[in-house]
Amino acid sequence: MALGIAGLLIAPVGGAWVWATLLGLGQGGALGLALTLMVLRSGDAHTAARLSGMAQTWGYLLAAAGPLVLGAVHQMTGGWTVPVVLLLCVCGALVLLGLGAGRDRRIGASAG
Repeated sequence: MALGIAGLLIAPVGGAWVWATLLGLGQGGALGLALTLMVLRSGDAHTAARLSGMAQTWGYLLAAAGPLVLGAVHQMTGGWTVPVVLLLCVCGALVLLGLGAGRDRRIGASAG
């Protein structure tokens, strides 16, 4: 995803198909990985359901707010550089969250 976003900064029109492809692959892979990690890190089905409900609720709320926030930043700054840099920062935060979720730990009733 970060490569696709960085490409939007470097050559927004010239590489549009490449950037869109990288963004699609990255976002699809990230969603699939996130959903898989919820199941793999849960000790039982009840914990997996609770974790999934919490993570998807917050995830979809943040995802729904994203376009509004980036549109407001674009309107305030008059360009796309700042919103795209903010997206790169979000990618960095996703890396940190993914590293935390990818640790070899389980949560829930039979986590031990």
